[in-house]
This record gives sequence, structure tokens and C-alpha cells, in this order.
Amino acid sequence: MVQGRKKKPRKTYYACRDMDIEFQMREVEDFIYLWNEGHKFTDICRYIRGYNHDRTQNELAILIISLGEEGRIKPRKYGLWGK
Repeated sequence: MVQGRKKKPRKTYYACRDMDIEFQMREVEDFIYLWNEGHKFTDICRYIRGYNHDRTQNELAILIISLGEEGRIKPRKYGLWGK
């Protein structure tokens, strides 16, 4: 930084503020099992929402990203569409 020059404050955008991205272990384990079995993403969402009615597809999409980054699920040939 050039001496004597002040940094401009940056505006910050916080993504997914209104989402519930804290998951119960049952949701995570069920998701991983169904994903590895080749079920479609929409079917996995429907199953999990059977016992957690407030869970949204967008929240579960974030779970995919998290599990993928951690190496707990692998990419599939047909992606979200399953087998």
C-alpha cells in the first residue's frame, strides 16, 4: 500500500443469511447414503423433507457443496439426476 493513502472501505455481501445451513447428523448420513445409492437430488430432498418439513432444496444444495469439498461424496456421472 502506498504510504499515506487510506484504504477505501469495501462493502460486503453475506450470502445465504436467511438459510438454515446447520444440519442434523441424521440428515447428513441419509443424504450421503441416498446420494451414493444414485437417487435423484429431488428425491433426496423429498425424503429428507419427510421428517424435516422446513428444509429447503437450496439448503440441501449447500450441503452437496460442503460434502463434496470435504470429499464425503463424489461427483456422479449424471450429477444431480443420479443414475
